[in-house]
Amino acid sequence: MSTDARNRRLRVLTAAGCLVLGVLLAGSAHGGFTAMPLTAELDLFVTPRDLPPGKYTVTAALSNQADGVRSVNPVKVEAVTAWKGKVSAPAFTMETAAAPPDGHEEKEKEKEKEKERKVVEVKTAEELVQAFGPDREVRLAAGEYNLAKLKQRKMEFVRWGIAPADDDTLTVRNVSNMTVRGLGEKRVRIIVEEQYARVLNFEDVKGVTLENLELGHAPKPGFCTGSVLGLTRATDFIVRNCDLFGCGTYGLEAEKVAGLTVTGSVIRDCTYGIMILNGCERTVFEKSTFSKNREFDAIEVRDSAKVEFRDCRIEDNVAGKDADFPCRLFKVVSSSDVTMTGGTLRRNRGGWLLNRKGGVTFKDIDSAENKFSEGEFEKE
Repeated sequence: MSTDARNRRLRVLTAAGCLVLGVLLAGSAHGGFTAMPLTAELDLFVTPRDLPPGKYTVTAALSNQADGVRSVNPVKVEAVTAWKGKVSAPAFTMETAAAPPDGHEEKEKEKEKEKERKVVEVKTAEELVQAFGPDREVRLAAGEYNLAKLKQRKMEFVRWGIAPADDDTLTVRNVSNMTVRGLGEKRVRIIVEEQYARVLNFEDVKGVTLENLELGHAPKPGFCTGSVLGLTRATDFIVRNCDLFGCGTYGLEAEKVAGLTVTGSVIRDCTYGIMILNGCERTVFEKSTFSKNREFDAIEVRDSAKVEFRDCRIEDNVAGKDADFPCRLFKVVSSSDVTMTGGTLRRNRGGWLLNRKGGVTFKDIDSAENKFSEGEFEKE
């Protein structure tokens, strides 16, 4: 018999007539054979008689292609998914329990990653810029971090500017498995003073989380030419409980991002619009608020797939400078599966709700007091 590397399928044999009993096997090592720590599927053949759920014994031997036959005693089983029959001549004991919940394997992997991370606590902007790197949790003490005060120099995971430009944007690059978390009940504030720079920019990153942060241009609001948060070539990026505030041009600009999740967050008071998504896939905005942004297309989605707004509030935004320059609340181009489910659309103004009918699928929306001077759809 062989072990299928993809499905982790193991096979147990008995000497008598057989029925199949499917189980999920917890990782363990027995008699020279090591069961993988990932959940495995076991085909168990037993003597055909009634088998009550609970603890029971079987006579069996385990084989795989590499090591040949090995005895197994005992084996802990996390779930019985199908069973029938009764066995005799005890050789090892299996104990049944509830099946692991959906996402169990992913959560276990995340726990392992957490164990591997080091924790870096910071109190100043200089300590923060030095802390960026892979496999770590960066914890920001309460207060304000002004990135404009930093001295530019060559660093492994940080550069200044968005290539090929040489502005003052702080760009974090080439990191994975990193969390940047503000400590305390109040969001920790990160600001820049240069109105043409992004507050934070990330390039070529994977598995990054921003949590409990307030990002924006300060100390005084004005008319900016840089967005708040920028993402380029990122995978599995999470923004949780963050406030992205203007005068930034857009709260979020994301390009070629796969697996972006924004939850419990706010984008407000930006001067060009709410966001631009370009070449993105698997993007989710959940229980987030987008309010008081202006003044071009508010939400622009290009060349993207599967963009979801779940239970979000889109309120008090203006799409278009005036009647002579009408814009759209949603502009969707060359994209598919853009949906808004639940949440509110209230008191928004602009030329149109959407550039093309069918570009966004709306379901169970609380919509009221919106004013679109040119109608709902620019094109039917």
